[in-house]
Amino acid sequence: MTLRALLIALALSLVGIVWIHQASLMQSPWNLYAFVYLLSVPPVPAVAFLFLLAVGAALWRRVRLRPFTSRELALIYIILVLAIPPTTFGIIEMMLPWPNVAVYFGTPQNGLIEVAQQYFPKWMLPQNEEIVRTMFEGADDGRVPWRFWVMPLLGWTALSGLIFFGSMCLVTMFHRQWSDHEHLRYPLLLLPLSVTDDRSSHSEVRGVFRNPLTWLAFALVFIHHSMNVAHLYNPAIMALMDRYRVGQVFTERPWTAFSGLVFMHRPQMIGFSYFVSVDVLFSGWFFFLIQSAIRMVADILGYQGAPGFPFDPQQGAGAYTMAFFILIWVGREHLGKVIRGALGQHADTDRGDFMSPALMLGGALACFGLLVWWCGHMGMSLVLAGLFFFMIIAWAVVYARIRAEAGVASMWAFPFIQHVETLLAAFGTRGLIRGSDATNLVMLNMFGWLSHGYFPSLTGTVAENNKLAQETDLPRRVVPWVMVLAFLVGMGGGYAATLTSYYREGANVLHGGGAGGAYTFSSALGRWNGVAAAIRAPGGPNLAQMGGAKMSGIPGFVATSNNGCMALCATGPGRGRCWFLAVCSDKWQWYSGGAARFGDAEGDEIPCEVGT
Repeated sequence: MTLRALLIALALSLVGIVWIHQASLMQSPWNLYAFVYLLSVPPVPAVAFLFLLAVGAALWRRVRLRPFTSRELALIYIILVLAIPPTTFGIIEMMLPWPNVAVYFGTPQNGLIEVAQQYFPKWMLPQNEEIVRTMFEGADDGRVPWRFWVMPLLGWTALSGLIFFGSMCLVTMFHRQWSDHEHLRYPLLLLPLSVTDDRSSHSEVRGVFRNPLTWLAFALVFIHHSMNVAHLYNPAIMALMDRYRVGQVFTERPWTAFSGLVFMHRPQMIGFSYFVSVDVLFSGWFFFLIQSAIRMVADILGYQGAPGFPFDPQQGAGAYTMAFFILIWVGREHLGKVIRGALGQHADTDRGDFMSPALMLGGALACFGLLVWWCGHMGMSLVLAGLFFFMIIAWAVVYARIRAEAGVASMWAFPFIQHVETLLAAFGTRGLIRGSDATNLVMLNMFGWLSHGYFPSLTGTVAENNKLAQETDLPRRVVPWVMVLAFLVGMGGGYAATLTSYYREGANVLHGGGAGGAYTFSSALGRWNGVAAAIRAPGGPNLAQMGGAKMSGIPGFVATSNNGCMALCATGPGRGRCWFLAVCSDKWQWYSGGAARFGDAEGDEIPCEVGT
């Protein structure tokens, strides 16, 4: 690792931030995905820069400069994949507008002004309505009023940094378990390894630059991206786009259960899938189709499920929660050594670790504790804050494990928005309002951008960076601090690029925005409108989401066990026994053991004894 590589990595990070930010600005109206694939894992600019540095070795020799070594290329890649993503609408472009939307769009009629004035902490947004207005509409001089933004940016960076560092410490605790004991493949690393180390022990990546298929694939992806980007500048140019709605052909029942199917033709995903095992690829689409098949079978049998049946996101939320505890159980021996080492007892954990046992354990606990304490200082219930940030960090670790084993090349491969929705369904908005104090409800939704964006998925990048550093023999105790530096550079560069564009052009017209703003604004506005409505008319827990579905007056719930089978438990209209319909599934849904009580069509409660 050299200073040259570090400086070039930081310079390329800034170029990549501008690149990906410009791609985000050029989205078509209400198209959530920029056509250079802001969602790609790894980021497109990081891969492009890595390839250019590797194939430019001959040019470096021509100008009498030493080509980059495999360790230098690995370091550059590690920085790029963490510094570039924060700029996009999954993090900063979601975070900055989130509280400000309530001020800008707030009126006495919708109640948002009252919510913002009464409940929003002052550090979260500029304390000047004119500053907020010009952010959305553009400033006359196009300048960013930085002095009004210092406190909000420092506050959000501190909070984001606690989540990032705490997740990094926790996932690093699992590194040796996953890498050395379970020998996970880390499929998404095979591409950078093919570039950084042509003599890698991985046979799949040897001689990648000498393979004609590599350059054919590169040409196809380049043409595909170029036509889509050119189409945004000139609609007369034909665009291949990236999806086709297969479900539009299913217009009659019961086939309407498949009406939401979308075929994504993303060439880079096809390329990454080459490194993924066949059984994982098969499971991916098979179990995705199973969800629609369940809806169709229920329709055929005459059951009318509650909205959202069979509750795919809720299944995912339960699956990720259970999977986290399973990861702890499977790795209990190694984690026990880390804990004993952190407590000063003799344990062989220091060798080969990226952090000392004390830093890994202490960092994870300290960051989690500070997050909960900070929320408590803002008036939020400590229990509610603890549950929310537990899900944020725990699900991030599960996501990292999925990336390490299956190589899922997606930022959103976790239960989307379910961190907030799960708690809302469990407590109900009524349970989050204490008397006339709605602080819990407001603060829970204030952090909703973490569920909408892909901040938790950066943990998967950290896990892969640890493995890449191990493969290329980078100084292990330096790598974590390099990743922290990359994260801070990404946040700082993202702030500068985003706010500069907002005050120069006006946030309302960017990112494909229209009368209601872009997706980041519309999702925040929908969230705050829901909060204002809940304060006026709070509701109770959502048993349908938490427990399953009501089907034609037949109460039931979907539960899954840790053997990967999904069971539908339901009762008849009387006080009968439960029956089970087992369906293969790769998810664990939230399960309430013992006895459960559900209401029938007339509102009476029916006991349901739950078996195993």
